[in-house]
Amino acid sequence: MDSQFDNEEAHSRYAGQLAVRGFSPTHQEKLRRARVLLTGGGSVVRAAAQGLIASGVGALKIIDSRLAALNSLRTQLDNTGDCQLTYQLVESLSTLELESQVADCDLVIDVLDDWQEKLSLSDLCMAGRKPLLHCGGAGMRFQLFCMLPGKSCCLRCLLASLGIEDSIANRQSQGILESLAGIIGNSLALGAVKVISGFGASQSNELIKIDGLSGELEVLRGFDPVSDCPDCGIVRRK
Repeated sequence: MDSQFDNEEAHSRYAGQLAVRGFSPTHQEKLRRARVLLTGGGSVVRAAAQGLIASGVGALKIIDSRLAALNSLRTQLDNTGDCQLTYQLVESLSTLELESQVADCDLVIDVLDDWQEKLSLSDLCMAGRKPLLHCGGAGMRFQLFCMLPGKSCCLRCLLASLGIEDSIANRQSQGILESLAGIIGNSLALGAVKVISGFGASQSNELIKIDGLSGELEVLRGFDPVSDCPDCGIVRRK
């Protein structure tokens, strides 16, 4: 692989990562070539974006339908690396609007508040065979799920098995502690780094539930593709 990480400056910038056992310049080069789409705004998005930038992701696009949220991110994010960071205001996060955005990336991170938008994003990622890292929750309770087409169920099947009422929460109404936002955002960034680089386990059929108030972390397993699902079942059979 033709890599820019053969030079001293690049090795110095990512020396901490490259010192991790098993993490090689090849992994780092995969990050540099990756295009990540980050959907939503707020402190979780900020933490995820900062983690991706620091990790060496080559291109990161943040989209949201709220101008104030994007403007806030512009002033808060510190892009000191090589990342091509762009922001895009969209009129709405409809299926039509999201389709072109998903097609132009390698991996999608979902930090949206609206559950219909989340489900539309899941549908598009499953159809386009794009990995999706899902974040849901608010206040002190969150859930994380890595959706890999062909290896895990879609978001619709996940929520059907959990009960969507247990998952719906709005960060705008409940708020979030900044310290917890950092944990959630960096967990999303770590998941993206592992999927993109191929380093470590992707945890593609696991749901991670985090309760910041009690300190409990629960991992639920077995969220494989559902055979009769028109989304994840069909993708697995292709």
